[in-house]
Amino acid sequence: MYTVLLKDVVGLERDQVIADLHRRKIETRPVFYPVHHMPPYASNELFPVSEKWSYRGISLPTHGNLTQADVHVVCQHLIETLAMEEVAVETDRVRRAA
Repeated sequence: MYTVLLKDVVGLERDQVIADLHRRKIETRPVFYPVHHMPPYASNELFPVSEKWSYRGISLPTHGNLTQADVHVVCQHLIETLAMEEVAVETDRVRRAA
């Protein structure tokens, strides 16, 4: 499994990145859900690292038949998706100003 963690400076949310990659036919998923959020293990304790990885981590496609060309396509689409951040932030600013 190959995981990326969106830096705090990335304005896009994990689910926005996952949705855009899905639209581009790239299957991804959240890294994990914090155990302390699951009913059998519910806890009021704070686990900031677990929270951050949960809300900012994305698992990229991995399997035995993944070629170098496939890896390149996934990386290119991820780069393009993250570049959309500037457009999304600017659009949000325009909406708020209207």
